[in-house]
Amino acid sequence: MIVALKASQPKFSHKRVSSVDMNAHTFFVILETIWSFAVRAWSGIGPLIGVLIGAWLTRSWQRKQWALENKKAEWRELISTLSESFRCIVKNWPHGVITAVSREDARETLEAEVAGQRIIEDRIFIDTQLRERQIHDRWALLVGERDFNRVCNYWKDLHNDLVRMAHKDLHIKD
Repeated sequence: MIVALKASQPKFSHKRVSSVDMNAHTFFVILETIWSFAVRAWSGIGPLIGVLIGAWLTRSWQRKQWALENKKAEWRELISTLSESFRCIVKNWPHGVITAVSREDARETLEAEVAGQRIIEDRIFIDTQLRERQIHDRWALLVGERDFNRVCNYWKDLHNDLVRMAHKDLHIKD
């Protein structure tokens, strides 16, 4: 019976072990060849990929800066024009009563009101914020009001709101 067990055990030939060693050797040779090719290829392709990534990041940053600069210009122009228009309206309205005695003063006041409407309506980069806060309607309320104190209060609230909106949009800390 002992002999039978020995006979039933598989025998490994020297040739089979040699084949496994050969396959492992071939695998490592292929792996080394792939690695050396990858290193040589990377030395040519790596800088190109780096340049492409750098260009993409730069373009993305420049686009953000461009949009931020345009927003800043629009906010500045809006606040400046509305302030100038308000001063023109108030100039022709001293001491709480309307005193636009000449046609020229009345025309100047009307032009100031229209300039305010136009500057609000032609904004591109900040249009969404202006619509959300109903700036056009608030300007129309201001120029339509006939009580001097209310006009001044409307302007104060509108101006403060515009400055706050600009600071938030331009990421300026108060």
